Amino acid sequence: MESGKNTTNAGSGGGKCCAPRGSVRASVWRPSSLWQSWSYLGTRHRLTEYDRTDGEIERLLTLNGSEPNAAVRKAPTVLGNVAAYLWQQNQLDHLTALLQRAAPLITGQYHMDQRVGTIMPQVGDDAPWPIELRYNRPLDEGRLRYEWRITAARLADTWGIPAPATLKLKRDINVPEDDLVLIVGELKTPSIEVPALPSSVAVSEEDMPEPLQPWFRAHREQWVRVDVLEEDGPWWLVPHWTQPLFVAAGHPASPKRRWWRWLSERH
Repeated sequence: MESGKNTTNAGSGGGKCCAPRGSVRASVWRPSSLWQSWSYLGTRHRLTEYDRTDGEIERLLTLNGSEPNAAVRKAPTVLGNVAAYLWQQNQLDHLTALLQRAAPLITGQYHMDQRVGTIMPQVGDDAPWPIELRYNRPLDEGRLRYEWRITAARLADTWGIPAPATLKLKRDINVPEDDLVLIVGELKTPSIEVPALPSSVAVSEEDMPEPLQPWFRAHREQWVRVDVLEEDGPWWLVPHWTQPLFVAAGHPASPKRRWWRWLSERH
């Protein structure tokens, strides 16, 4: 039968029911293809993370080499973004290493316009003044005057203490380097020992976020506990470079204006 011939010849290519051999392209799943896709995505993720963390710090440090003033102005935004990201990823060791690299750009005036201190009013050494702080150590006098101005306003609002907005600062070689002496009118405090840790800010352990506590305990042996500050403590002096980390954790370090508030309340 003719129909039989058609069916018997189908396998040899003589019929029309099947396509010629080799002409069909099948989509075949291969494990190597999936692995390559995941590898590509993983590499891309690592490069993206590097760019938004290490890469940002590298660019900031490069800018600091050519335009240091611009780098200092840009630092709070860059470091804040890096710290917030790595805090969310719980990569505190990575963040610590990056902040230590960027330490020259994280000064005591972090998040503060450095020009503010230069325009604060000053009091001459020989001028009589109701409140005077004597010291014998390197100090950022502009920042001190700025912080005192804020403290004086808070003393007036909170306690009704009419503290002058301007603080008289005087270097005195008779004051031990780790001490401060406050003179208010005719009253003179004994020499008060205040730890002098260069490039430091104060941070309290009170109400510290739980995810931050293991990191803090691992590092606090390197830092100085401040026993003269008891309210809301215990307090520690920590390096300036830690500031972006504490801000990202929602537990910002305090500037040293707490010293001045504490000293003032003693009178």
